[in-house]
Amino acid sequence: MEYNYTPFQSLNNIRLDANRSDIIALLGNEYESFQKTQFDPVPSDSYYKSLGLIFHYDSEYFVDAIEVFPSNTFIYNNINLFSFTYQEAKEILIKESCNFEEEKEEGIIFFDLGIGLSMHDSDDDKPSVCIIVFKKDYYNE
Repeated sequence: MEYNYTPFQSLNNIRLDANRSDIIALLGNEYESFQKTQFDPVPSDSYYKSLGLIFHYDSEYFVDAIEVFPSNTFIYNNINLFSFTYQEAKEILIKESCNFEEEKEEGIIFFDLGIGLSMHDSDDDKPSVCIIVFKKDYYNE
């Protein structure tokens, strides 16, 4: 599936301010739900395996972030980021960002673009394992 990302707003017609009911109405109820940690008060994630998406929700079931997997096409600024290696995609986004943080052998987060790239087993010559898009201040909460 092809997903077009508008920073901090949407992934195609999936709004980053949607609640879980909106997501189910839009995508159906064929998902697996799980908790990030044993201490989470609610099952905060929904994995739509057939769509290659994981939704992260806050405690009130509003979307916090969406993970997109490379079985999809991820378009940002008319560029399919999954068509590049992690290193190449990182370099493309660094040119547009002034607020990012990289964790060695993990990935990089572009706070001002609302995008994060995950590395493939510390190998930056392969495409990203996943791309996460998130609402403003997701990493400040």
